[in-house]
Parts: sequence; structure tokens; C-alpha cells
Amino acid sequence: MSLDADGTFKPFVTTVGGTMRMNPEVVAFNPGNNYASGGGFSNYFARPAYQDAFVEPYITSLGDQFKCLYNTPGRAYPDISAQGFHYATIWNGTLVSLDGTR
Repeated sequence: MSLDADGTFKPFVTTVGGTMRMNPEVVAFNPGNNYASGGGFSNYFARPAYQDAFVEPYITSLGDQFKCLYNTPGRAYPDISAQGFHYATIWNGTLVSLDGTR
């Protein structure tokens, strides 16, 4: 965090959300192990202007579906996303499939 010129704190945090598939790319979810990636809206930090071009149309597309369940003017997260569903990795010399953004 840093203190802005107006005396407010600004977060310097980047979060990564897991996605799956390519067309369409969607939030990663694995019912086999209850893994679910997520995102949301901050209750503490206002949305920075660079997010407006994407977040405003997204909120509009939801309509009243989730009205009052999230803080619409809050900073949106995750800031970036990466494939995070059933990716192959080597763990102790064994090929395993993992979920997440490790």
C-alpha cells in the first residue's frame, strides 16, 4: 500500500483467478474436489479508472440478477486470470493434475 497525495491509502495488489476452457473461458470449478476460483469487488477500495471499460459493461450485463450482493463501485478482482483447471505438473517425480493458480 501507499499513501496517495490526498491522504488515502491505495492498494498495490494483483490477484490471479483460475479459469478453464477457451471458448468461452469461464471461472474454474471442479466439483470433484470443491475447488472454485473467484473474484469480486472490494468493500474498502474504490474501482480504479482503468477497470471501468470492462467492469461497467459486466455489471450492466448482470442486470438485477445479483443486486445488492456485491459492492458495484469497489475495485474489481482478480486483476488477471490464468488457466487453473486440471493442469499437469510433476510432484515428487509423479505426473499429477492440479487445480488453482499456484
